[in-house]
Amino acid sequence: MLDMVCIAGDVDTAVADELWSATQARLEQAGRALVLGLAEMTFFGSAGITLVISVWNACWDRVHCGSRALHGAQAAADHSGR
Repeated sequence: MLDMVCIAGDVDTAVADELWSATQARLEQAGRALVLGLAEMTFFGSAGITLVISVWNACWDRVHCGSRALHGAQAAADHSGR
């Protein structure tokens, strides 16, 4: 859903709230994946480190995209007087 908003650019308040909830859930997932990845590092060495970095980068990209879309939607809503 975040990808669609990054393309569309304009959302209403309900969609923005839904996006924020999804973003928070993804941050929680990223945190859990990071902890699990750190635990795996002790078993898999450099492969574990690569896993942690890959998961973190993927989650960060999604969260950053959603954050930009949310700020854009808020600015558009403020400008239009909603």
